[in-house]
Amino acid sequence: MLFDFIIMILINLIINRGDPVVFGPYWKKRSDEYSVVIKGNDSMSYMSDPSNVCWFMLPETKDAIKRIHSLVGNAVIEDKHIVVGTGSTQLFLAALFALSPSDSPQPINVVAQAPYYSVSLFKSNLLLWIQFCYNT
Repeated sequence: MLFDFIIMILINLIINRGDPVVFGPYWKKRSDEYSVVIKGNDSMSYMSDPSNVCWFMLPETKDAIKRIHSLVGNAVIEDKHIVVGTGSTQLFLAALFALSPSDSPQPINVVAQAPYYSVSLFKSNLLLWIQFCYNT
């Protein structure tokens, strides 16, 4: 019983922090079906495109993302931007940064309805959590 409780807490921590390790067993079972090969000369520099705001993103990434969504048909891709990050926290903050006015001296106010993904553990002048909405 204590073991189950500890596992439940660990899973909750993993899910609440956006750590994809929770999907490890799924991908391990399918490792033969889905493999990625990175050649030695691919991505040798962190600066794949210094002229782009996302200088770390390979130029082919945008086309590949749009192509897969076009094939699957699960997203509108025309006249859209791609927000990149290594986890949900980075993606959330990147989206808020992109949507906030660049000339505002004040942080933007964020109102979230539960369940929400809290980013308050990161100190930033970009946003200010002012209110939580609850369903009644």
